[in-house]
Amino acid sequence: MISKQFLKQIWVTFALAFFLCGQLSAQVTINELSASNSSTIFDEDGDSSDWIELQNTSDQAIQLSNYFISDDAEDLTKYALPEYLLQPGDFILLFASDKNRAGGVVYWETIIQENDETRYLVPQSAVSTQWVVPNFIDTSWETGSFGIGYGDNDDLTEIQNGSISVYTRTSFTLADASKVKDIKF
Repeated sequence: MISKQFLKQIWVTFALAFFLCGQLSAQVTINELSASNSSTIFDEDGDSSDWIELQNTSDQAIQLSNYFISDDAEDLTKYALPEYLLQPGDFILLFASDKNRAGGVVYWETIIQENDETRYLVPQSAVSTQWVVPNFIDTSWETGSFGIGYGDNDDLTEIQNGSISVYTRTSFTLADASKVKDIKF
């Protein structure tokens, strides 16, 4: 388990490395991080290493090879970020795996966004295993918008509190399917 002190050290070191090594006009921020990843995101080896998600919050593309990340205050250039042009608003995911791999950029995009319309079912009995088939008829399911939840003030579609599962079916279109390496459900 990683302590809060260690996370603070990573963040401060990361911020210092960006400040000392990056362009002052560029705005790359830590958007999200997992200091105890055990099952949410896996690297190309299937390992569940801790991870850091960076976002370019500026209105210009930023070359990441000008930046470093470190968990060592004595060595702010411990890991050079990959040569990658991070576009405005885009994200990159870095695994804290000590594998120090170059070249590969791990990135994912959520196809289904907040406010997207979906069909959903709060099951009262067993659901057919065919519900995942594209031509499954879901016209008896409810219609709502993402996010779906129990009414904790961040849900567009509220379901009954106490439900243990929700099934959703949402249509989407891929602009260029050749760019998709893998889809996770």
